[in-house]
Amino acid sequence: MRFRIVLLALVALFASTAAPPAAAKNMHGKFGFGFQRTLLGVQGFSFDYWATPRLSAGLVAGLGFGLDADDESTTTLLGSVGFRYVLVGTRHANLSAGLVADLGWANRIRYTAPPANAGDPSTTSQMKSPTQWGIELPIEVEYFFSDAFSINLATGFTFTMTPTFPSDAPPDTPAAILHPEGLGAVSLSNSKGIALGAGSLFGHAGFSFYF
Repeated sequence: MRFRIVLLALVALFASTAAPPAAAKNMHGKFGFGFQRTLLGVQGFSFDYWATPRLSAGLVAGLGFGLDADDESTTTLLGSVGFRYVLVGTRHANLSAGLVADLGWANRIRYTAPPANAGDPSTTSQMKSPTQWGIELPIEVEYFFSDAFSINLATGFTFTMTPTFPSDAPPDTPAAILHPEGLGAVSLSNSKGIALGAGSLFGHAGFSFYF
């Protein structure tokens, strides 16, 4: 169910290639700006450039700030960089394969450490400057409503590792900075997530305006 729309789009795309040949969507030289979420949960403004009719390079960047009850701020930075290559192109859609590297960074992740001795109060501690990285191999369908606007959905292969908390952190403390959905989703300290057919229905989704 989670991939029904993606699968239907793929079937429609392959079916269209069996019809009489149509001119492929040529985006060579165009620059795209929009919003994107990747399979591993990087989300933010997206920037794309089509270096050739079939190859594009892209960047996604997002920045967030939070303030907790103790007036301590948390800054989170998410980013990804990668490229995609058009395997099949039609007048209105492209089927692409890509390679994406993701990175998540936070200035702190707070956690509650259990008391060292019975009867002692719990203490609040933190892990400073944790990072999380991941690799994606997305299979993406991009549909063009016009020469200037498109949407995309994807599934594919992902791999990621969560940061390792200090030894005084409870084992069930969430440590994830990247937030994949569906298969391969991990959130606990020192965990590894691998998925084939990753993502939920909108686990990887976005839109672009082209200039």
